[in-house]
Amino acid sequence: MATRAWGSGALLTTALLVAGGVMATADESADPFGGSAGQDPFAGNGEDPFASEGQDPFGSGAGDPFGPGELQDQRQQEFRDRQREMQREQQHLQEQERRREVVPRQRDAQPDADPHRQQVYWAEPHSDSSNRIRRALDRRLSSSGLDFLDTPLEEVVDFLRNEYEIGIQLDETALDDLGIGTDEHVTVNLRNISLKSALRLMLKQLELTYVVADEVLLITTEDEAETRLTVGIYPVSDVASDKNSLSELAEVITSAIVPETWAINKGGDAELKPLAAGFLVISQTRAVHEELIEFLSALRRAKAAANSSQDPGPVGF
Repeated sequence: MATRAWGSGALLTTALLVAGGVMATADESADPFGGSAGQDPFAGNGEDPFASEGQDPFGSGAGDPFGPGELQDQRQQEFRDRQREMQREQQHLQEQERRREVVPRQRDAQPDADPHRQQVYWAEPHSDSSNRIRRALDRRLSSSGLDFLDTPLEEVVDFLRNEYEIGIQLDETALDDLGIGTDEHVTVNLRNISLKSALRLMLKQLELTYVVADEVLLITTEDEAETRLTVGIYPVSDVASDKNSLSELAEVITSAIVPETWAINKGGDAELKPLAAGFLVISQTRAVHEELIEFLSALRRAKAAANSSQDPGPVGF
């Protein structure tokens, strides 16, 4: 009885072992991760697991993400943007250059408002720069005027140079001899007068003046300016038509216009010589030349007024 019971138990144990072996054999042939037998556990249907429909997983479409495609389009757009910006900058520079060329010519072409103003022909090498400086000096100040408070002289000069587009230099050697630095402070508030008058008033407070020399407006000391004489030829046949009247005019000038500067008065080195053709040849400083121009212009106006007052007018009532 006992033997039969053990046999039944052994038979049961053997059956369980056989069943377990069959299951193990089946498990060995299957994908431990759940896939079908014989398949790559990291792929589905034989395809690349890192791509979808044959495309590069790091790109767009079939293109190279670092070459042609969206990146190339972006680079082309940036290039076109830079080109347009460069074209705009070039047009801006061309417009500025055009204005620099045209505006001064328009200013220079303005007719003299005073028909009686004395004309002078300067005996020096012809220079567009010097002529432009003289025309600028005769014009009125711009709308901004000349308005500075405790401003270094060199900064005022920079403003004038840019505002009137003329060459201006400081005679630093002469200024040093007078003990004046380029940082000397200037206070000035002037409007509605000519540039030359404004410069004279501004520089007078520093005991300075200016001359036109070597194609620039040179700011220097009064002593230095007196050594720089310029020869001017003055046509005056309309106010002194013969030899006697020319001599009288020359005598009036040397006795009334800064008399201490003329050599004939045993003062400075300035000279005046009349020519029979109705000209005065005068060697003087720039400042005295300006006074002579104003004097002779006033003489013309006075003569014109005298002639008009002698006009008898219409005859009869």
